[in-house]
Amino acid sequence: PNGDADLADSTAVAGVTVRVYRDLASDAPALETPDAADPLLATLTTDATGRWTFANATTGNFWLTVDSRTIDPGPLNGGAIVTDTWAEQTYGPQGSLRALGAGGTELTAADGPVVGGRTGTGSDTATALVTAEHVFRAEAVAPRLDLDTAFSFNVVTNLEGGDATDLAPEGTRTVQGTMRQFVQNSNAIAGPNVMRFVPAVPTNASGGGHNWWQLIVSSGLPAITDAATTIDGDARQWNSPVNGVDPTATSILPDAATGASALPTGTVDIPELLLWGDRTTEPTMDGFNVRAPNATIEDIALLGFLDGIEVGVDGADTTSSATVTSAALGFDLGTQGDPGTNNRLTRGVRFVGGQQLTVLQNTIGFIKENGVLVEADRPFTIERNQIVQAGIESAPADGITILGGGAGTITRNNVVGTPGAGIDLAQTTNSITVTDNTVDGFGTGGADEFGIRVYGIGSAVADNLLANGVGSGVAVVGVGAVPGPGQPASQVSISGNVYGTIAGGVNGAAAIDLIGPSAPELPDGPTANDGIDGCGVTAGYGNQGLDSPVISIDVIASTWHITGTGCPNSAVEVYLGDSGTGLPTSPAYVTSVQADGTIDETTPPLSAAVLAATHATASQTDTTGSTSEFGPVVAIAALPPVLTNPGPQSATEFVPFTLNPVGSDPDSSPVVWSATGMPTGMTIDSSTGALAWTPGETDGGTSHSITLELTGGGVTVTETFVLTVVEDDQPPVVAPIPPAAAVVGSTTTQPVSGSDPDIPAVALSWSLQGTVPAGMSIDPALGTISFTPTAAGTFTVQVVASQPNLLSGSQNWTVTVTDPVGPPPVLTPPADATIIEGTTVTLPFTATNTTSFTLLSAPLGASIDPLTGVVTWPSPIGSGGTTEIFTVQASGSGGTDSGSVTVTVDVANAPPAVDPVSDRTVLIDDRIVIPITASDPDTPLNYTVLVGPTGMTVSSAGVVTWDDAGPVGVQNVTIRVSDSGSPALSTDVSFTIRVTLPVVTSPPTTGGGTTSTSTSTSTTAPTTTTTTTPPGTTPTTSPPTTDPPTRPSLPVDEPSLDVAVPDLGPPTSGPGEPTLSITGGISGLLSVPGSFRIPPTTIGLAGAWIFVLGVPLVLWERKRAVSVVTGIDSDSTLPAFATRNSTYPFAYLRADASMLWSRYRFMGLGEGQRVKVESPVGPVWVERRHLWPLHHQISDRESPSGEPDS
Repeated sequence: PNGDADLADSTAVAGVTVRVYRDLASDAPALETPDAADPLLATLTTDATGRWTFANATTGNFWLTVDSRTIDPGPLNGGAIVTDTWAEQTYGPQGSLRALGAGGTELTAADGPVVGGRTGTGSDTATALVTAEHVFRAEAVAPRLDLDTAFSFNVVTNLEGGDATDLAPEGTRTVQGTMRQFVQNSNAIAGPNVMRFVPAVPTNASGGGHNWWQLIVSSGLPAITDAATTIDGDARQWNSPVNGVDPTATSILPDAATGASALPTGTVDIPELLLWGDRTTEPTMDGFNVRAPNATIEDIALLGFLDGIEVGVDGADTTSSATVTSAALGFDLGTQGDPGTNNRLTRGVRFVGGQQLTVLQNTIGFIKENGVLVEADRPFTIERNQIVQAGIESAPADGITILGGGAGTITRNNVVGTPGAGIDLAQTTNSITVTDNTVDGFGTGGADEFGIRVYGIGSAVADNLLANGVGSGVAVVGVGAVPGPGQPASQVSISGNVYGTIAGGVNGAAAIDLIGPSAPELPDGPTANDGIDGCGVTAGYGNQGLDSPVISIDVIASTWHITGTGCPNSAVEVYLGDSGTGLPTSPAYVTSVQADGTIDETTPPLSAAVLAATHATASQTDTTGSTSEFGPVVAIAALPPVLTNPGPQSATEFVPFTLNPVGSDPDSSPVVWSATGMPTGMTIDSSTGALAWTPGETDGGTSHSITLELTGGGVTVTETFVLTVVEDDQPPVVAPIPPAAAVVGSTTTQPVSGSDPDIPAVALSWSLQGTVPAGMSIDPALGTISFTPTAAGTFTVQVVASQPNLLSGSQNWTVTVTDPVGPPPVLTPPADATIIEGTTVTLPFTATNTTSFTLLSAPLGASIDPLTGVVTWPSPIGSGGTTEIFTVQASGSGGTDSGSVTVTVDVANAPPAVDPVSDRTVLIDDRIVIPITASDPDTPLNYTVLVGPTGMTVSSAGVVTWDDAGPVGVQNVTIRVSDSGSPALSTDVSFTIRVTLPVVTSPPTTGGGTTSTSTSTSTTAPTTTTTTTPPGTTPTTSPPTTDPPTRPSLPVDEPSLDVAVPDLGPPTSGPGEPTLSITGGISGLLSVPGSFRIPPTTIGLAGAWIFVLGVPLVLWERKRAVSVVTGIDSDSTLPAFATRNSTYPFAYLRADASMLWSRYRFMGLGEGQRVKVESPVGPVWVERRHLWPLHHQISDRESPSGEPDS
C-alpha cells in the first residue's frame, strides 16, 4: 500500500483480472516483448487470498498481464466509487517488463521492484497484450509458484496528468501513476494516504548545475478532501523505493540566525519535485487546496500558482488543517532566486479557514503579496521559516500577515526585504506571541513603515531583531473614529528586542511606537509624556499611551546607579542608547519602579561592554502588561578618575629610572595616561602610566617638574611631582691597545690614550700591572709604554689609568717578541713499547724548535720521517725474545737534541695441534666416549662442543661423552680446542657418529609352539632376538633384555596428556581373561581401571619405545593380550575412541581387544619405527615390515598358514 515495493505490508486483492498469452516467438538476443500475434489462452480472476492459478500450461513461454483497473482499493469514503481510483504497479516477478528510471525498458532478472510498469508513462490498457502496462514472462518448464505482483494507490511515478487529459473515462480516473490520480485516490480511499514519489522517468528540468522533476499543471489539481493526506515530494529510487534519491543535494538558502539570541532556522534542500502552475486558462489556480483535517505537504517546490497552498474553504470551515514543511515556495530552483514576475506566487501559504495551520521550516520567496497569510480565526504556528522579499509587487503586503487570525505563535523566522511590514498582526483580537524572529529590511515601500505591527489584547513581542528598516520597529495601533477589529491594541508587552538601524519614515523613527488616534494604524513617531504622573494613560493610544520612564545613570566602579521616576510597580528595561539617532540598541538591565513611583537601584557588576556605553534609554511595562515607548536617550554620568601624586623622585646618572603611578577610574571606564614636562628621552605607557628614563652625564644635578595626566570617562585629572638627577662619578675609559711585535734587544714604544667621562674631567695617572717583563715601563703622566725585550716570547700586561678618587679603568696589551737566532731544540721520545714478532711498531718522536729528525741507531729495516720524527719498524719473524734500541736526533737553528726508546719483541703464539678423529657408529641409547688428543705450549687447553647432538659433553681433559645416543641417523660433531696464549688461538676437529638400531628377528609364529632363532651382527655389537611361544611352553632361549634409560623430557603442544586405563576384568587363573599391570614403582599411578593425567614434562619417546614417567609401558598377559596403538600418522587413521596428540606419538590401551596373545595390532607405526612389548616369556619387537597396509581390516582369526595376521 505505501509504494515501497515490499510485500511485507501488502494486502491480498480478490477479483483482479489476469490474462495468459502464449509467447509464440523468442526475441533473443533482443529484449523479449509481447507481440499482437501472441494468442490469449485464459482470462483468470484472483480469489479471496489474492491468488490465481493457470493449471493447463504446457511446456513453453507465456506472457501474463494484470489489469490494474480491476484492483479494488478496499473501503471508500462516502460518495466515492471504485472507478475513481487507479493503482500503479510497484512489484513484479522475474521476467517483468520494467521501465528504467533513466529511460527504456528491461526484462527483470529477479523478483523485485517494478515501478510504473512497462513504460513508466501513460496508463494501463490491459484488454490487449501490446497495450498492457503490467506484463511479465514465464517459462512453463516446471510448475511456477508465487508469480507475485503488487500495486499501490499512493505511488506517483511520472510527470503526466498536469492538464485535463483523461485516459480512463469511467469514474474520475485520469492518468495512472500521476500526482492528480494520487489526490483522487486519496480523496476516494478511506484512511490516511501518504504519497510516495518514485519517478520511473528521468529528471526533466535543470539549471545552475541542478536537476529535478518538474510537473507542469495547467488544470487545477483536485482539492484534498480526505483526512490525513500527505503530499511528499521526496524522491525515491525507481529500483529501490525504500531508498531516497537526491539529484540536487543543495539547500535553497543557507542557515540563518534569528532573533536577539541568533537561533538557527535550519535549511531546506532543493526539492526533487517542482509543480509549476500555468495559469493561462485558470488564472485563480492554486497549487494545493486543503479541504480536510491533518493534511501534510512537504519536500515540494511550487511556482506560478495564485496561492502556493491554500488551507480551508472559508471562515465557516472549522475542520481543515495542514502542516507545511520543508517546501520551497516561489524560488527558481536553478538560481535559488527570483523566478520572474510570470512565475511568482501571489501568496505563499494562505489559511482561509479551518482548524489549525503549521508552517514549519520552509523557504518562501519573491511572493507578489504575502509570504504567509492567516485569515482564519484559528490557532496557528509559524516557525523557523525564511521569507525573502515577500510583497515584491505590493508595498502594503507583508512577510507574515495575521488578518484577524486566532491565537498563535510566530517564532524563529527570518523575514528579509519586505517593502511593507515584516510581521503584521492586523485586525486580530487574540493574543499572539512573536519571539526570536529577525525582521531585516522593512517599511521601504512607503506604505506600512514598521517591522512588527500589533493589534488586539495581550500579545507579546520579545527577543526579536529589527534592523535596516524605515519608520517604527514595533508599532502598537491606536483607535480611530470608527474602531476596527483589535483597536486599540493593549496589554502588549515588548521586551528583549535588539534594534539595529531604523531610518526615519514619514513621522520619524521609533523603536516602539504607541500610535495615537490621529493615524490609528500608521506610525506617528515618538509621543511625549503627558507629565501628569509616571503612567500617563491616554485613551485612544496603543497600550493606552503609557508614558516612558525618566531615568539618569551614574557609573560607580563596575555598577550603574539608576535613579528616576515611572509608573508605580512597573518593570523598567534599560537599553544602551545611540546618541546620534536617539534610539535604543540592545537591552542592558531590567530594574523596577517602586510603589511611590521612584527608581533607585545600584546594579550588580555589569559587563565591560555595558560599562563602556555612554548613553542609555528605557521603556517600562506596567502591571497590566502594556509596554511604553522608549524615553529620550540620556548620557551616562561618569565619576572622574582618581590619581595619586607620587611625591618627589630622584634619579642617578646612567641608572635606569622607572615610576609606576597609581590611578584608576571608579566607573571602570578605560583610562589613558599622558604627561608633560618630561626630560628628553623619558617615555610614558598610555595604558599603565609607567615612566621610564635613563639619565645621561649631562643630566646630573638637574631637576624636572613633571605633570601626570589621567583621562577616564571623558574626564582628565592631573598631578605634578619633581624629579632630581644625582651626579654619578664614572671611572676612566682606556682606549683598546692593539697587539705589537718586538725583537730581542730592540726598543719598542706604544702610546696609550684614555679619558675621564665625568664633567669636568680630571688628570689620569698610568701604571702597569700583572707580570711585567724585564725592560718594559710606562710614563705615569703620558701613558707611553717603552719596551726593550731580553728574551723571546709573548707577554701580556694590564695598562691601568687611575683618578685621584681611586676609580680606574684598564686595557690589556699583548706583545710578541722574537729572537733572530732562536732556542735549541728539545726532543721528547715516546714511551718504551712491547710488540710481538712479525708486527710493525710506530714510534712518534716530537721536538720543539726543530727543522728535521735523523735516525742515529736502530735495528735493520727501521726508517724515520725526517719532518715528523715518526719511526717505523716491521719486526721480522724470528726476532722474538730480543730488545731493540732506537736513537733519534732533532736539529734546528738553535742546535740539536737526541733521545732513545726501547722496544721489547715477544715470540708469536701458534694454534693447538689436534689429532684427527675417525667417524664412529653406535647403537641407539648406548653410551659413547671419544678422547681428543691435542698439544700446545700455551696451557691449559679449553675444549668446546661446537656442533653436536643434544646431551653431548666434552671434559676439560678433552674426553667427549654422549649418553643415550639417538635418534637413529648420522650426527655431525665439531669440537673446538683453544689455547691460553695471547691472543688465544683455536683448532676445530670434526667427525660423524652414526646411530643404528639393533638387529631384529622375524615375528613369532602361531603354529606348533616352536621357537626360531636368528642372529645378526651390526657394525658395533652383536644382538640376538628370540621370538616368544604361547604360555605353557618353554622358550628355547631367553635373550638378554635391557630397558633403555630414562629419556629427556620432550615439549608437547598440549598442556597435558590424558591416558585411559581400561577395565580388562579381574585377573583369573583360567584362560580368556587378560591382566594389565603397570610396573616400575610409579608413585600415584593407577593400576586399576580409571584414568590419570601425565604432565608433559614426564613424557619421553625413544624411537617407537613408549615411556610413561620414564618407565617402559609393560603389558602382561595371560592367554589374551591387549592391543597397542602408537606412532599416529598425519592421515588420522586412529580409531575414533583414541585421543590424538598432533605432534608426538603416544600409547592408548584398547579395552575391546579379543585376539590371541600373539596378535598385536599397531596402527600408524612409521617406517623404520618399532615397538618392544614385554611379556613373561620375553620381549617381542614389532617393525613396520611386519604390518598389513595401514587401512587394512584386521580380523580376529588365526592365519591358515600358521603365520601371524599382523
